[in-house]
Amino acid sequence: MNEPAPRVSRRVTWLAVSALVGTALAGILVGAVLDRTLLMWGAPWARGIPVPAGGEPTPEMRRRLARRLARDLNLSAAQRLKVEELMEQQAPRIRATGDSVQAIVERSLAESRGQMMKILTPEQQRKFSTILPPGRPGRR
Repeated sequence: MNEPAPRVSRRVTWLAVSALVGTALAGILVGAVLDRTLLMWGAPWARGIPVPAGGEPTPEMRRRLARRLARDLNLSAAQRLKVEELMEQQAPRIRATGDSVQAIVERSLAESRGQMMKILTPEQQRKFSTILPPGRPGRR
């Protein structure tokens, strides 16, 4: 009844641990870069300002940030206009960058999940799938 679990070679164990640690470090790095970038550019959601349901700042939110920069940096009217234009031009690029980072993280997590499943027994795989269901992290 209580049969011992099959032994896993040290190489496989270290491979799994390395994959998990690498994924964790990559996640921390990506998170830190995004956090600093969002704070530096004054992203509303990074400053605790509510963002619309779509998750993307509206043109009005960008204008509000431009007004704040104009006030805090004492920008001229011409500078403020250029800042607003720049923010509008960069919005699609910033959105695309966020989408590509998300895709990289999701691909890395899927890869780690696949490697983890190779290590586990069928019973462990079933339990693992209930603990961390396939799909996006944190989503069920």
